[in-house]
Amino acid sequence: MTLYTDDKNKKWFRESNAELWPGQEFSIEIEEILYQQRSKYQDILVFKSKSYGNVLVLDNCIQCTERDEFAYQEMAAFLPLLVHPNPKRVLIIGGGDGGVAREVIKHPQVEEVILCEIDQDVIDVSKKFLPDMAKGFASSKVTVIVNDGFEYLKQHTNEFDVIITDSSDPDGPAEALFEESFYSLMKAALKQPYGVICCQGECIWLDLPLIKKLMTISRHLFPSVGYANVSTPTYPCGALGFIVCSLNENATVTEPIDIKLADELDTKYYTSNIHRASFALPAFVRKTAEIFDVKEHLEAGEPCKFALYTGRPMSSHAADLRVTLKANDLNTKQQWVIRIRELIQENDLYHDLTMHETNTKQPPSSSSAAIQNKISNLSNINPSDRRSQEIADNASDEYEHISRGGSLSSMTTGSFSSTGQHHQIQQVRKKELI
Repeated sequence: MTLYTDDKNKKWFRESNAELWPGQEFSIEIEEILYQQRSKYQDILVFKSKSYGNVLVLDNCIQCTERDEFAYQEMAAFLPLLVHPNPKRVLIIGGGDGGVAREVIKHPQVEEVILCEIDQDVIDVSKKFLPDMAKGFASSKVTVIVNDGFEYLKQHTNEFDVIITDSSDPDGPAEALFEESFYSLMKAALKQPYGVICCQGECIWLDLPLIKKLMTISRHLFPSVGYANVSTPTYPCGALGFIVCSLNENATVTEPIDIKLADELDTKYYTSNIHRASFALPAFVRKTAEIFDVKEHLEAGEPCKFALYTGRPMSSHAADLRVTLKANDLNTKQQWVIRIRELIQENDLYHDLTMHETNTKQPPSSSSAAIQNKISNLSNINPSDRRSQEIADNASDEYEHISRGGSLSSMTTGSFSSTGQHHQIQQVRKKELI
């Protein structure tokens, strides 16, 4: 534990971790040490602070403070609950302070909450020193199981509507909760077809490689995935994220199902607008950490969403196109539109396709003309316009035919034919867009 007294005889807690957030520290002034012991799994410290109320610290990392805990707890609970149409049975992995359970039972459709916490001492300390968070334990809906969440999931399949992972950072007891094997266990434990998970997703200012890894894992396992960013003052850099995944391919995790309920909940932070806004990520996050990295996948020769617009051959992966755009929510498609438009502006992915024809002044082949037409359409698309979805879905069928060796017999403005099939390409004009 990092405790020190300054030259004015004030006592401080200093949070520092050279591996998780190198080169920075965060300090809170201490009024009184309330508890300091080593449990079977970790160092536990609770102190009364000058300005943040009681503070729970595990292995020198702040877990929660009475002043700002509600932001994290509410978002961990309601981001997934408001994406599921009927979340009756909920599993919380971790959450020994009780805060997430307190929020989950506010949802009127929740009937049962299983909380699986590995460290009994965290539960006991929270009940004593963080009573407002721990009051959820008193609900008849909540059952506490002291066990390793990883091992617990191995014994349960197709049982839960929502699974929430309220873990500490990927160091110590929580390290296994950031691996693909754990995400696979969560998926197996969900009820079909609407199961939802929500996992602690670290900080966009510190953990972009880890976030990208977790998003890639999630996209591999779930058809609908989103990353939400939350303001949390006493966490490193004042921010923490959540990864929300749904088994329902038609789900839109960025939008609460029941807006009226979302805004009527007894909350201090969460609202329907906050739900939506939390998924609006800065440009550097989208470009660096998200999995919408089309160029990377193309260069590796792997199939990817919207690859059809680049003109790169994907014949060996043609069958995979059936599970690309059509299996994703509108928000995902819009993000791909944004990313592809950026790549178009960089002018490096389809340049080789047209360079020869341009230099020799030959008329473009039907296939390259079709691709150029799609690129032209896409460059004019407003990412918030739902017609981008129609264009993408139609084009996926067209490109699958080309990838399998088919040829385009003719090309006209707005449509073309291929072996008897007629496909309309939606024409989107700038003047129609707001």
